[in-house]
Amino acid sequence: MPGSVTRSRRFALGLVLALGSPFAAEVARAEGQGGDRPSEAEQALDRALRQAVERAATTDQMQATWLQVFATAERDGAPGLGPLDRELSAQMDLARHRARRLAQMLEFDLNGDFVVTVEELRPFAQQKANQPLRSGDTEVEPTEAQKGQIVEAFLAEVLALDANGNGRLDADELAALNDRDRRSFDGDRGIFAFAPLLDADADGVLTRAEHLAGLLSATEGLDADKDGRLTEAERAAFLQRPPVVARPIDPAEVLIDTYLRPECRLNPVPDAAQVVAVAGYEGAALSTLRIGREGSLTTVADVIVPEGEGKLFVVADFQEAVILRFSGAVGRINGVIGLDAAVATMGLERRQLKRFGTITPPCTTDLWDPEKKNEPAPLERLTAALGRPPLALVAAYTVGAVDLGRAEVLPLAPLPGARSLPGDAPAAAIWAEMLRHNPGGLVDIAAEDVVAPYQTAPYTVLPQEAGLAQLVEQGLLTPQPRGPAENMVIEDENGRITLNGKVIFPGHGDDMIGSGGLAYTEEAPKTWVGRKQAEYVVEGPITLPDGLQGSHSVIFLLPKGVEMPKGDPGHSKIRPQD
Repeated sequence: MPGSVTRSRRFALGLVLALGSPFAAEVARAEGQGGDRPSEAEQALDRALRQAVERAATTDQMQATWLQVFATAERDGAPGLGPLDRELSAQMDLARHRARRLAQMLEFDLNGDFVVTVEELRPFAQQKANQPLRSGDTEVEPTEAQKGQIVEAFLAEVLALDANGNGRLDADELAALNDRDRRSFDGDRGIFAFAPLLDADADGVLTRAEHLAGLLSATEGLDADKDGRLTEAERAAFLQRPPVVARPIDPAEVLIDTYLRPECRLNPVPDAAQVVAVAGYEGAALSTLRIGREGSLTTVADVIVPEGEGKLFVVADFQEAVILRFSGAVGRINGVIGLDAAVATMGLERRQLKRFGTITPPCTTDLWDPEKKNEPAPLERLTAALGRPPLALVAAYTVGAVDLGRAEVLPLAPLPGARSLPGDAPAAAIWAEMLRHNPGGLVDIAAEDVVAPYQTAPYTVLPQEAGLAQLVEQGLLTPQPRGPAENMVIEDENGRITLNGKVIFPGHGDDMIGSGGLAYTEEAPKTWVGRKQAEYVVEGPITLPDGLQGSHSVIFLLPKGVEMPKGDPGHSKIRPQD
């Protein structure tokens, strides 16, 4: 649909520039790329505009810097930046990358014959193997066995370029680029990454005038006193403006149309839908699919939609990334917006969502916080942002299933489809601990069933206690016996922790408990029942589970000769074992 694309491009540029801020913070993505982040083109434009403003002492210098970017990109001699300029740019970038890669590999060519052999690689591998192993604050001298593993891994990594398998890398193999490298140089780099956004007449060629017009529109008002000089205060005032997000709506495509103004106001709710707010710190179940960045925790909650007339618009306020599984009259849902944490959905078609994505501050409200449940401010902020009060607010710290018809959170229980956990296996006690923290259980989620604003990936190692149990069942961790529970009293007045009447640590929250070598299991007024952190002997190479913070933290005992675990230990400790 060429016409639709042209209209979208003009509208997006017009809104970003007219609103006076070049820095989009929450921009919708087209179908297949849905999300709350700016598109790659808009991010590139933001970076270029920011650099032009930050480096200039005068408006003339700013324009000169901006036009220099344009001049450097012209490659074919014809006026303007067109497809041939883009192609030549990609080829030149690829050639430079190939040359750098060849130079890097020739650093291993000790005799200068343009062939790298295993014998030449081995000294470099040994040098790498002699370095201390580190994980967090822990540093361990590698054993001879570990050094051997590092050497072999290094050789295998470099020799992966050995196309003919003769154990040598010749000049052709050294210069070869894999598919991933080639895709990285497709021409959408530098000014070519955002040129279509500034191509006002959408003819595929960015002219010098169009390029300069984009800068002038975006920086209107920057030189407040119009003296031609850009003071530090003027640049700071411009660069620190609250973010504004803009994205056009093309009814024929699936796009997110939400944008934020500085005071946190959303676009009108689509189709006069009724707003329902669902809030929680976390979903009750662990997901086998991660939403968002590596290392993040993703939970699952269910939303039951009642039969009835009219559309429903769901605002979800969670602290952890959550997958909302919709069931019932799902055709009534025509929008889902997450406040702060990433929100994905199941049971909904992407095309039925007139709005979808995640909003970061200033719109976070902590509607789930029990300490704020009687405070009007969070709900008033949400009402002000939406332009109307929500039809219902359903909130709990841990959300298993929400019945929108009754506007209540149902009692916690394993969610439908949760895995059946072993009751007598070596890791049965760990699975039970996982279920105590996550009463919804462990739910298998397939990426193709999810509509997500961020990238998705299955957990290789499950998060938190589920991952610990998984590693125990694989024979890679051996749990150590734990002592009996010990009563521990927290003095609310000054945050003191006493263990059997003895003060052991002042502070607040899970961190202070971990610092005392304890983790809480349940809470009563002013009394927490604690016990020593669980300890696991590492039996082989492992990747640590995500989410080992706070009460999920443990101690890993590392015997001599065992490879340092990969991954983020969180609040957990890795201790060498004699």
